[in-house]
Amino acid sequence: MKHHAKLRFGALACAHWYSDLDVIAIKHKCCRKFYACAACHDALERHPSEAWSAGERGERAVLCGACGCVLTIDQYVTSGSRCTLEGTGEVGGCGRAFNPGCRLHWTLYFQSTEEQAPKLKRARHGTAANHSHDIDIRRCARYITP
Repeated sequence: MKHHAKLRFGALACAHWYSDLDVIAIKHKCCRKFYACAACHDALERHPSEAWSAGERGERAVLCGACGCVLTIDQYVTSGSRCTLEGTGEVGGCGRAFNPGCRLHWTLYFQSTEEQAPKLKRARHGTAANHSHDIDIRRCARYITP
């Protein structure tokens, strides 16, 4: 499986968001490639990013960089910011915590119905303390994991 993010500490890492909780990659609908964030996608692709529709919540589109588990969009947004398949009847999920602040950017990746809108609220881009607008594009390096 091809991923377009930087490898750090045995997990996915991002050149733009770099806390110990930033370990996921999201498959972008437009190109079906996993990127650690929308900014990494935009730095390496020549097309605009496209959000998954509300009807595509069953798509396996969120990769845990710690264990390699791929969650559906619905599993991810209801996971409580943790790699878990608990309550789904599926085996897997390492329990690794994800950055809960990522929910502020979910609308970059996932469209919502009006019912889901409170969970998928839009935030201003670049409001996190660890975000850098002056990023070296080479830090968005591509790599392939086993």
